[in-house]
Amino acid sequence: MSQAASGIQVATPCYFMVIDILGFSQITKNLKGDELAQRMIDWVNLVETTAVEVGVKATQLISDTLFVREKDSVDGLKRLLRFARLMLERGLDKNFPLRGSIVHGDAAWGSLPYGAAVTKAHEREQSLEWVGIACEPTLPRIDQMWDWEVVAVYPVPTKEGPVRLVPAVVWNVPESTELIHGSAAGGLMAEDGILHWNTANKWERTVQFGIYLREGKSVGLDPRIWDGSLGPMHFIEKLLKASDTIPT
Repeated sequence: MSQAASGIQVATPCYFMVIDILGFSQITKNLKGDELAQRMIDWVNLVETTAVEVGVKATQLISDTLFVREKDSVDGLKRLLRFARLMLERGLDKNFPLRGSIVHGDAAWGSLPYGAAVTKAHEREQSLEWVGIACEPTLPRIDQMWDWEVVAVYPVPTKEGPVRLVPAVVWNVPESTELIHGSAAGGLMAEDGILHWNTANKWERTVQFGIYLREGKSVGLDPRIWDGSLGPMHFIEKLLKASDTIPT
């Protein structure tokens, strides 16, 4: 069978993003029938309308996992970063807390997305411990994207392994109450109704990122350069000391 007949394409260089809904298994456990179907309709509509608005053409949904492929170009990366930000913000508004990863490498599209970039993006996405989207450290052309409205360097939290500074997608991270509501409503909460640490840790680390974005921009930090703090809490502590909120 030929490649054309099978729908299988050759893997070529591109930007590739994988996004998952955090807590999706709880949605399927907590909701049934029409209520669950409506949540899935909302998810599909979110992806489709945002992709059309930004001009992203290659998207594929497999349950709660979204694959996105973009051209290996400056414009392709710009579109992907814009799409990523809107998905984070609009997703939370609709009670879809999202986690994702953007990489560069070889990937094929068509009836079966495959390639090194697909695997790499999925593995990196699964390693993250927050609501947010991170880029691989060596993403080509990222040096043209640094901006407090687009992407900023950050020690993105992971489940394990060394602390590394990577480009993180900038988005309007809400304050704690709004973040918790966006991440807990719509069938997302555990069946026992108890807040578990694996969820609380993600919320806390996401809020820390939001504080860094707001304060880093406010004091005029360079989005390309981490300020030298040992971690997000050290950065917050220095802010509090500078404002005399806590004793030195």
